[in-house]
Order: sequence, then C-alpha cells, then structure tokens
Amino acid sequence: MNVLSQFWVGFRKYPAAWRFLKEHGLMPWLWGTALCNLVLFSVTIWLALYFATDLTDYLTALTGWEAEETGWRSALQVILLFLIRVVFVLICFKVYRYLVLTVMAPVLAFLSEEIQERLTGYYKPFSWPTLWRDTRRGIAIALINFIIEIGLTILLVLVGWVVPLLAPFVPPVIFIVESYFIGFSMLDYRNEFIGLGSKESRRSINRHYGLVLGNGVMFNLMMFVPVIGVLIAPVLSLTAAGLAYNEIDNPENYAYTIQKSLLRKDT
Repeated sequence: MNVLSQFWVGFRKYPAAWRFLKEHGLMPWLWGTALCNLVLFSVTIWLALYFATDLTDYLTALTGWEAEETGWRSALQVILLFLIRVVFVLICFKVYRYLVLTVMAPVLAFLSEEIQERLTGYYKPFSWPTLWRDTRRGIAIALINFIIEIGLTILLVLVGWVVPLLAPFVPPVIFIVESYFIGFSMLDYRNEFIGLGSKESRRSINRHYGLVLGNGVMFNLMMFVPVIGVLIAPVLSLTAAGLAYNEIDNPENYAYTIQKSLLRKDT
C-alpha cells in the first residue's frame, strides 16, 4: 500500500472510531476522558494567557518600550508584542497536547487494550505492574517525541527567520511535523499491546508514515473545532489508530510476540 493510500486509511478511520466506541459500549471512556481533558485545557489556556501578559510586560520594561512612542515605532511595538503573545500561546498549545498524552497515559494504555481485545480476540491479563509498565512506556514515547518536535520546530522557525522566502512554508511544515509525532504516539499503543518493544515499534511505525500522518493530521484538524473537538480528539485518535493500523498491518504478522504476552479470549 502506497503512502497516499495509508494516509487515507488513517484519515478516514475517525468516523469508524466513533461507531466502534458506540457499538462496543466504550463511549463512557470518551466522555470521561473529555471531562479530564477539559480541566487540562482550561488550566493550559489560563496559564498561557496569564504568562503571555507577564512576558510582554517584562519585555516592554526590559527594552524601554513603556516609554510613549509615536508613528511607525509605536505600530511596530504593538505588532511585535502581539506576535510574541501568539507564539507563546502556540507553544503552550504544543505543550498541552503532550501534557494530555502524559497525564492520560494510564487511561489511554488501558483503553487501547480494551480496543485491541475486541479487534483481535486476544487479551492481556490485567495486572498493576503491567499497566504501570505500559504507562511508563507511553509517557517516555510522548516525552521523546516532544523533545524532537520542539527541536525541529525551533529549527524551522529559525530557517524562516534567516531565509524570509521560506517563511510562508514554515507553518504548514510545522503542522506536518506535529501531526507525525502525535500520530506516532497513538500508533505505539497498538504495538505495545501486541508485545513489540520500543525500538521494534518505532521501526514498524516508520514503515507506515503515511498512516501516521493521516491519523495525526485528523487529530490536529479536530483541535481547531471549538471545545468538542479538543476534548474528544485523544480517544478518537487512539481508536482510529488501532483500527487503521490493524487494517494495514495485521496483528497476526507478529504471532511470536502475541504468543508470549497475550491469550485467546475463547480459551
């Protein structure tokens, strides 16, 4: 399957994910995590606006911009301070996405197992040590991806600053980078279920980067939907990732890992 086909599978699985959650009685997970997400989102917005104001006040005092200016200097100050606020708020949104993945890692890990059990007919015997191990893995993946993504974002912004002709292309490229890493985090939960180690999971996911982008792009697009999209995006993305990944890469291909860590439901 080519990259565009993989992208389309990852993108179009979101409606199917909604139906899957309804058909299998998993909607309480969606609304429960949405409530938790609402708290995180509200706190992030408040902190972003609060510290953005403090930052601009500090820069104003540091540069002497509090002195009354006129003409083009005044207009330039207003524009620069506005852009600083916008950039700071966008960085906070980036932090928020990974904060969700970190704080909700135990829930996402457990829900991913519930989804995969229904899709594959296998189950993972529950134990707190196993859940804790899966949670640590989810947090580690999210943190590593966050560090890489921030580094690439800073690099892209610097490129746009140094080469103005490339500046218009920087935002869409940053959007693609964000989409890739959020999709990567979601797909890794499925690999975690079937018993793939972190390195093997990363290799598997990188072989399906069209699927990763399809899932991540839809997640980021949902973030633009006021309130509702932001709240339900994580669980829908996780579910869609599991459905799409299993369609493209059958779990039975990893029979050797499944046999070591999973049991058949009918046994």
